[in-house]
Amino acid sequence: MKNQVKQNKVIRGIFTYILFLAIAIFGAASNRSSLQPAHKSLKSAAGYFSIESFLLPSHLVGQPAQIVPLDFDRDGDLDIVMAETIIPPSPAPWGNGHLIALRNDGQGHFSDATGTVFRGASAEDCLTLLVADFNKDGRQDLFVPCWGNESQVFLGAQNRIFIQTSAGRLIDETSSRLPAFLASTGVATTGDVDGDGDTDIFCPCDGPYPYTPHFLMNDGKGFFKFKNDNLPSDMIAPDFLGNNNKYDCALLLDVDKDGDLDLVLGAMPFRKKHRLLLNDGDGTFKDAPNGSMPARFFGELGCAAQVQSADFNKDGWPDLIFFTAKGWVTEPPRLELYLSNCDGTYRDATRNVPRLAISGWSRAAVDINNDGWMDYFDSEINSGGGLKLFMNKGNAQFVEMRKQLLPPTPDGGNPSEAFPFDVDGDGDIDIFAVTNPYQDSQGNYIPGTGYVYRNLTPYTFSTKVLFPAILQAPAKGATGVGASVVLRWTDQNKKPYPEETQYQVRIKRAGGSYTYYNVKKGQAYFKLAGLAAGTTYSWNVKAAGNGKDIKDSEWACSGNDWKYTTK
Repeated sequence: MKNQVKQNKVIRGIFTYILFLAIAIFGAASNRSSLQPAHKSLKSAAGYFSIESFLLPSHLVGQPAQIVPLDFDRDGDLDIVMAETIIPPSPAPWGNGHLIALRNDGQGHFSDATGTVFRGASAEDCLTLLVADFNKDGRQDLFVPCWGNESQVFLGAQNRIFIQTSAGRLIDETSSRLPAFLASTGVATTGDVDGDGDTDIFCPCDGPYPYTPHFLMNDGKGFFKFKNDNLPSDMIAPDFLGNNNKYDCALLLDVDKDGDLDLVLGAMPFRKKHRLLLNDGDGTFKDAPNGSMPARFFGELGCAAQVQSADFNKDGWPDLIFFTAKGWVTEPPRLELYLSNCDGTYRDATRNVPRLAISGWSRAAVDINNDGWMDYFDSEINSGGGLKLFMNKGNAQFVEMRKQLLPPTPDGGNPSEAFPFDVDGDGDIDIFAVTNPYQDSQGNYIPGTGYVYRNLTPYTFSTKVLFPAILQAPAKGATGVGASVVLRWTDQNKKPYPEETQYQVRIKRAGGSYTYYNVKKGQAYFKLAGLAAGTTYSWNVKAAGNGKDIKDSEWACSGNDWKYTTK
């Protein structure tokens, strides 16, 4: 049995090695444009994002594998922490990746702070970085789930935890805070599992038995203990294949809205469904009833490497989106979308997402255009596809709009990793992106490039699809026969809004029928003359779309007209 376990682990390690090597090689090749240190700013044709570029630190010699925002100097803006994976060709030994810190000046301009923040700290092939206040001191800390050195076919590594100090450093306190053992973790998820007010960690690791999937339980001060007896028995004991029912991704969230965190597990190959475990309230997990999760869209050969959650259809319940590679490297990874049935169970809605190839490791559910609908950000580096903006048109219907919204990079580079967040503190979602470093044809090492995409004018969808206006009462009303009145409103749609062609105003006198008037785009008022004395009038306004894919808004105030009476 032990030999079988070891053999199966090695085989799985080889498959994973091939997958990552393919991503790395193709991704690096797709980024080998003529990256010159161009520091100029461009704007997209439609004016939605501008872009600025800068050279990344020369000591970042590996492929950036994860980007997270973290305020490590507590100045109120979000800085950047990156993890690198070392894959040849590079000047550093394979697998000796480092953590990189970039300081934000508050305006979205970044400078290298690695020497001050990390002072040479390393982590062996981490694919995710988790930010939380683990010791409850009011400062953001960092948990680094480590997969292990790829040159050793993923034999495991020690996970690491970095605690933020008042001086703005992230100190490696792994030896005193985490259990000491090797495991191929790669990804993890955090949350208060047992309801005691602190942040615990779940690791769906691929380590040697007995280090099967497990929790790291927080004692309230940021010191963790290993625990797995709160999981189903099949997850903590080897099965006949020796794979311990391992999972490559997991997410803690309250799927049934009962006040505790449940656990979603992304399935490995040869499993018909992703797995859902329900929390009984004290941190003990049991399988959800049959039928809680749908059959996997890509079948049993798919491997889910990440899972995230957001309310994509605004029904008040958490939905799920999986990053899934079908057949490991036989097809490009894609997205699987599961919508909540509002009872703790899910239905498949993958057909709502364009079947475009993706392969990056930094992804997020965010409202890119501030229209109230959660969008999805991803990337595709293998074929030079670049960043992907899956925009939610409403009710979890997605369209990819990178070309419409993002300008080209000023130096021709193709971003390999990116993360969307508010880089400049103006309240909207920007994008921070990087390219891989590479060696040119003469063998010279060329640092990667960083990009800041600044959100200028969000592209707005709405329910029908435009937003209605906010009505304003006529100034001083209207007086006398033949008197005039100016009807005014405030347009909620962000400007310029290309598909909004005009406004439509409707007016009627008491007992009569509506008369409709068209008002040109940008003129948020309408003058009306020839009013009858002592008469009550009703009016309303809506935004008009393009008559094709962008529909009119609803009438303002949910169709409840404003009324006024002449004297």
